[in-house]
Amino acid sequence: MIVDKLSNSNKEKMIEATDSDGNCPLHLAVRTNRKEDSHIWSGLIDMVMSITSWDNSPVLKVLSITNRQGMTAVHEASQEGHIDILQRMWEALSSDDQKTPGKGFFMTDRNRFTCLHLAAKNGKDQGK
Repeated sequence: MIVDKLSNSNKEKMIEATDSDGNCPLHLAVRTNRKEDSHIWSGLIDMVMSITSWDNSPVLKVLSITNRQGMTAVHEASQEGHIDILQRMWEALSSDDQKTPGKGFFMTDRNRFTCLHLAAKNGKDQGK
């Protein structure tokens, strides 16, 4: 309810804000994947898509935010095997952003792991 009343500028600041570990709200939201909490990560993705004050590629910009371990929200979701979240993130990207090397789904963390590495390493092999 509060988010709906914020300006685009304030939404942008809120979605990019990080905690002491460098996690933005989306990092934290994708760590759990309980059905009753799906509105949280889905709502955050919707909020990013609604921000018009950014020049371009707001979803790619947020999916490229790294925490202190160099992990993005995509890494977090991959590590946990949250296929539904990953699919929603992918669909939120423009077709051009889906192909952007070194950003979003193509980023590596500090250990040089991509989201595919993390999914495979943690036995989460259902992703495509």
